[in-house]
Amino acid sequence: MSSAAETTAASPPTPTPEAPTSTTKNPLLLLSYGLIIGLWFVTQKILVPYVAHLLLLVISLLYVGCHWSLVLREEQAISRGDVVPPNDPDDGSPPPPPPPSETLRKEDAMQFPLMGSASLFSLYLAFKFFDKEYVNLLISLYFCAIGCLALTVTCAPLFASFLGKLGAKRLKFGKPVNHSLPAFIFGESPMDLEVDLTLAEGFAFVASVVFCGFYFKTKHWTMNNVLGISFC
Repeated sequence: MSSAAETTAASPPTPTPEAPTSTTKNPLLLLSYGLIIGLWFVTQKILVPYVAHLLLLVISLLYVGCHWSLVLREEQAISRGDVVPPNDPDDGSPPPPPPPSETLRKEDAMQFPLMGSASLFSLYLAFKFFDKEYVNLLISLYFCAIGCLALTVTCAPLFASFLGKLGAKRLKFGKPVNHSLPAFIFGESPMDLEVDLTLAEGFAFVASVVFCGFYFKTKHWTMNNVLGISFC
């Protein structure tokens, strides 16, 4: 008696999970931003108890940082293709995946002590052999430039929350720039100088430039705290 041949049906492909839709306006996120900004203004005129100030500020900073870390994790999953980006509610088409973001490698972390030691030793030599006025000027310019970028990244989500879909509009332009520097520094000439940012990031950058300009002139301690918070 011949046995019937068994046919195995092909199993359907496992669907790629869809990325959770991030709400544009998160009440707790906006409340955290409001507390951070409100404490910055209130403490200029009113003496806030230290414990209350510390708890409110730290909790708000942690919530904002953790929230945007989760958004970054979601974007990385979309760029790797692990999840499907949510469809646009207007036309139903998925938005383009974000570019793959860089992550900290083990080799990079191992270089931190060496780079930190070299930076501190270079700073010691600069103060020892050069005029302190010029060294402080260079440090202020460097801190303002880096602080402007950090403040832009920090404030861009806040602008995006208020601007909505208008803030997501991308501004992209580029221009070739000729240079005579070695190729290992800026690559072959001409160098393609491209700018790709959203409208919210553009507004945040302009506001950050104005803020850092006032900080460079006044060196006010509260503005210094704002830049320090941005690095968090």
